Amino acid sequence: MASRARLRRLPAQVAAVPRTWAAAARLGERVPAPAIRERARELRACGEAKARGHRASRLGHRADGVTCGRGEGKVEVLTEDYLSVYLPTHEWNGRPRFEVTVR
Repeated sequence: MASRARLRRLPAQVAAVPRTWAAAARLGERVPAPAIRERARELRACGEAKARGHRASRLGHRADGVTCGRGEGKVEVLTEDYLSVYLPTHEWNGRPRFEVTVR
């Protein structure tokens, strides 16, 4: 695409400047920066609330987990729905994949 080729030629710090050739440039007035920041803040807050709700709904339930890290006496286990569960190393059976209770 022509716009991608044009972007590739720009230095990295310039890639964030308005792209007059892009379709968005034809949409009219730009959204003010404070409105963009506020919308982004609202979206992050909504996503965080949804994530907390999902984790709360899974507490105490069993899940398939994969070890993905360890350190400081803990093992991080990532569940099939991407929740991180931290187990003390003495509770870990040493296998890379096992069933875990979401805490």
